Amino acid sequence: MTSTAPRAPVRRPVPPVVLVAAAGAVAVCWGLAGRTGPPPAEPLRAESLWAIAVAYAPAIVWMLAAAGLGRIASGLLPSVETRLERGLLRVAVGTALLMAIDALLGRLGVLTAAEGGVAWTLTATLAVAAAWPGRPASGTETEPLRTPWWTGLAFAPALGTMLLASIAAPGWLWSSEFGGYDSLSYHLLLPREWFEAGVMGPLAHNAYSGLPSHVEASTLHLMTLLRDPLAAALPAQALQACLAALAAAIIAATARRSFGVAAAILAAGVFIGTPWTVVTGSLAYNEATVALMLAAGLSITLPSGASGTTPSEMPRRAATVGILAAGAVGAKATSIALCALPLGVLLLAGTPRGRRLAAAGLASLAALPMLLPWLVHNTLGFGQPFFPLLGGVFGGGGWSETQIAIFEAAHGPPAGAALGEGVAAFSNELLRHGLGPNPTPGEPWRPWWGLLWPAGIAAAAVAIAAGGVRRRMARPLVGALLAMLAFWIGFTHWESRFLAPAAVPLALLAAAAWPEPSRGETSTGGLAGATALVFASGLLPMAILLGERPLGDGTERVGAPAAATGQVAAVSGRLHQRLLRDPGLDRASRAAVLATAPVWTFVNDPTLSGRGGRVLLVGEARAFHLDRPGTYASVWNRGRLSELVREAPGEPDAWRRALREEGYTLVLLDEGMIERWRGDGWWDPLLDAGAVAAFREGLLPLGRFPSGVELLEIPETER
Repeated sequence: MTSTAPRAPVRRPVPPVVLVAAAGAVAVCWGLAGRTGPPPAEPLRAESLWAIAVAYAPAIVWMLAAAGLGRIASGLLPSVETRLERGLLRVAVGTALLMAIDALLGRLGVLTAAEGGVAWTLTATLAVAAAWPGRPASGTETEPLRTPWWTGLAFAPALGTMLLASIAAPGWLWSSEFGGYDSLSYHLLLPREWFEAGVMGPLAHNAYSGLPSHVEASTLHLMTLLRDPLAAALPAQALQACLAALAAAIIAATARRSFGVAAAILAAGVFIGTPWTVVTGSLAYNEATVALMLAAGLSITLPSGASGTTPSEMPRRAATVGILAAGAVGAKATSIALCALPLGVLLLAGTPRGRRLAAAGLASLAALPMLLPWLVHNTLGFGQPFFPLLGGVFGGGGWSETQIAIFEAAHGPPAGAALGEGVAAFSNELLRHGLGPNPTPGEPWRPWWGLLWPAGIAAAAVAIAAGGVRRRMARPLVGALLAMLAFWIGFTHWESRFLAPAAVPLALLAAAAWPEPSRGETSTGGLAGATALVFASGLLPMAILLGERPLGDGTERVGAPAAATGQVAAVSGRLHQRLLRDPGLDRASRAAVLATAPVWTFVNDPTLSGRGGRVLLVGEARAFHLDRPGTYASVWNRGRLSELVREAPGEPDAWRRALREEGYTLVLLDEGMIERWRGDGWWDPLLDAGAVAAFREGLLPLGRFPSGVELLEIPETER
């Protein structure tokens, strides 16, 4: 007689496929770490392993805290098919909530209080909650056990590439990002300033401090745990890599639910193998966080063969969608259209008609508390809740009308642009980016999308034509993509990276078009084919990485992508300062150290520049490595020199005299960036080329550096 009693769930170790993927990624990272330039360059393989440990240990601790918070909030989550999906959803929701808590505590000045004791207490408590034994969650235990271990090898190229890139010092990679410019001038810099001030707050010299900044708050959390902003740079990058990998896992679980194991492997591989995913997932950016929120939201709003949200599930599903949508908007404000809107529409489409208003209300009720601190803080600090966005509607937070107009023009479509120009931008920036002739010579032109968009469009057509669950899945995904595209064309400045989260629905469309015998069945041939495709797709970001940071004499250029592996101290100049303090350093060795020192070594060490006092950065906003008192400004905020030009037009002697009286002794000038900003129409129109030249004429040159910046001294008296 066979017993019909249900079997107790069995706790199982990490699936072998995950272990194989992780081991393969480390092996690929080890191999790539040898690319540090032309021989006799020394490979940094051993250093790469140490850098992985240093970068990922704090990031994983933060992720454990997020998992613990997700576990505490599990009562809000809807039912899902498997325990694995429930666990993944918990971490995604916990990530959204922990980032929001970090932002709230940071704005209250609590996160950094008591020498980091609050941050450590919060982290440890939540991490213990993640590991605390409890009742097993409901759900089946099928999908990880039926995934052959060897399929994990498919992910090794893409994951290994992202792993190596994530442990490169900020400022080294990538060419499309001009060495991670946004990290050094925004994503890492703002948390550093807040860490040093002890509180998150609006900064008059950096417009980006007015954005929700939930990801930057998580970086502030890491800085507080480590008690050193520079020590948190690599963990901040590692955290985004972890979130990108988590998004891929959720995509796989969603695809497997409807289409089987091979389709799941393909979907996860397509996402993680997209070069934009690798780029944004290896920098301290925010796109990986948005992708995670979108993937988790789609996992509970897509039909997946079901008829829709049952009445009993609606409140929890609506609340979860609200949390994830707020998590996406908190990470990147434009996600209100790229993520929150599509998820909201899908939520309502799957809710019985009579309960849609209640679902919308519950989702909003869950989302508002996560974003309200940002809106209140902005209103108090800038005078309008959405600064620097919507300045033409709510005011510019103290900006002039010219500043508002420049900012909005720089972040929207070209003035008077016709629909045909938007379609051309779609073709150039998405369909064929990096392929064929460059429509804007001088701008980065690499295949950051590969063939994902054409393949995704073809997959959508195949899935819709197939009917059944494939059509039911494909239609909302196509709708989400069309909504994202409409916003991108109609309201953004047509940059390829701004649609990076679109890799999530495109990857799921690939799964919907993948042929499977039936749900729950998988052929060896299908698995092998999906594995081969994923492995091949991962070679593209690897190939792009190998061409990064080209060195050589101009005839034979050799990439050196791994030369800054774990080298935050070297790129920031701290290593050179430490070496120069060695009393046993001879003259030749000292000259060698100085020859390789970055500009920050000279800026931060008064004994090298010969002057103490403050530093004024003009045309240079990458101030993350600035260790001495100084002033910078984003291009939108103008800066101190612009203020002086307005106070005393045409009087450069008066500008320099005012700076001397305020304690400034050095100027770090980047005329190349000024020219670029001027050409884009972003630079202060009053601070024209003649004014900059007149200001520079009375300064004493101390040195020009390969990065294009020049260090100058403000003389004690006019020459």
